[in-house]
Amino acid sequence: MLSPVSRDDVAEAFAQALLIETLNNRTFDVKGQTNVTYRELLQKIKHLSGRIGILTPIPLIFFKVLGKVFGRFSWFPFTYDQILMLTRGIVSDNQELWTLMSHHPLPLNTILQQYRDVSPVE
Repeated sequence: MLSPVSRDDVAEAFAQALLIETLNNRTFDVKGQTNVTYRELLQKIKHLSGRIGILTPIPLIFFKVLGKVFGRFSWFPFTYDQILMLTRGIVSDNQELWTLMSHHPLPLNTILQQYRDVSPVE
């Protein structure tokens, strides 16, 4: 499970940490509003992009081996450790940061829509 959070919300949290005294010298879980599986996230991205295709399951061991063998090269898109982190999940029920900031993180569909609306750089 993942709890995707907008980069804008993360930037806001860093900025507010400099301004709000109660955020000083503390550690917070920074998470989005929606918990989804990696597959659900890919399906949402596929739907929003308007692409037609099938998500084909590939055994996890395949990615672990690729990460071990090629992960040390800068041109390779992921490392073994990144695959391990992804399989462990990145979720939290802690909303304390957003409460202290009086801020509501963007919903996942809004985050994905922002990426969709960005025109490619030419």
